[in-house]
Amino acid sequence: MTKLRGLFESPTDHIALVILGSNSRVKREARALEAQESPAVRDIIRAVLQPLNQWRRPGREASLQFYALALGCPLPEVKDTLDAGVNGYQRVVMLLQRALPHLTHEEVCWRLYFTIKLSHQNAWDASRLTVLSGGSCNGSDPDEALSRGIAFAEAALLSPPTISRKRPVAGRTRRARRASKKKAR
Repeated sequence: MTKLRGLFESPTDHIALVILGSNSRVKREARALEAQESPAVRDIIRAVLQPLNQWRRPGREASLQFYALALGCPLPEVKDTLDAGVNGYQRVVMLLQRALPHLTHEEVCWRLYFTIKLSHQNAWDASRLTVLSGGSCNGSDPDEALSRGIAFAEAALLSPPTISRKRPVAGRTRRARRASKKKAR
């Protein structure tokens, strides 16, 4: 990741500006929504997607490309900065849980994660939509992408809970956990 090392004093400088700049807008919007008794899911999603959508505006292309590089960067300081940025969304998770009490914390986290990642993918590769649609859709239009992204995410968040088949963390099966408990006794 020498490209990252040479651009700034620290490889995390620019990443922090990109992520935390977006997160500060998300936090500001989330604080305003927290004051509402029952915030609308659409408004919460707009608070998340609108700052991310700003990365698509002219002059912000380098930020988006830099963020894409950062996601694959093995440097611990870059990973820590990305994790700090994700932790900034805890307020949004709490808002969504208030608005969608029928969903578990886990379900809300998965849906928010997919919402954010779908937004990133559209920003990075909007031209595939143009190809897929035979030219009838313009994925490069930030306003249309935001409007459609909010509608899609709202529908996803309002859908019934998913039935999950959880797998044990780190490959440990239920049988292996029981066997290790028996040995510990």
